[in-house]
Amino acid sequence: MDGLVQNPELRKHQANTEEDSAHVLIHFTPKHILENPKYIEWMDQFRISTTHILVSDVCDGMGSEAVHRIQHKLNLIDENMFPLLKGEAVSQEFEHSAGENLIKNVQVQLVMGKTLLKYNLRPSSGFDESSLVVLNPDQYVTETMTSEEFPEQLKELKARFATMPTSTEEYPKIVFLGTGSCIPNKTRNTSGMLLHVT
Repeated sequence: MDGLVQNPELRKHQANTEEDSAHVLIHFTPKHILENPKYIEWMDQFRISTTHILVSDVCDGMGSEAVHRIQHKLNLIDENMFPLLKGEAVSQEFEHSAGENLIKNVQVQLVMGKTLLKYNLRPSSGFDESSLVVLNPDQYVTETMTSEEFPEQLKELKARFATMPTSTEEYPKIVFLGTGSCIPNKTRNTSGMLLHVT
């Protein structure tokens, strides 16, 4: 910590002239380090115009929309076996000040990193939110339930689940045949899993 806060090269880009000051800092930093008084004091020495972006385990990584679409469909089958992914409860609107509420005593504007969030330095236009993952849970459920015969098959499957034992350690058995991808693309094919239900 002392090596960071006393680094002479970094000091050149703190509260000096506007030309020399850092335009943006990206903190690949765990929460407990961000809350360290020395680290907070070091951040506060940058100019108010410096943008601070947090990229750590406290951020919600949304992944791709396709992954969430599939998870919503699987969630219809069983909520416990296929829970919704982390970040589902987060508002779809990007909030630039979300990090300030998460980290105590931080005076600077701390932006929470998001999947596919862009920050443009040249031209200096700041944040570009056009590629952020936007989820449409109602749409995913609707397109699944309107599939031919799916609602009836889902009802039958849930009835079968209700009669199956839940306490045995043998159920369910999953054999991973391949885990390359759940969505086919140019370099990876579909994943394969064998599920033993009886």
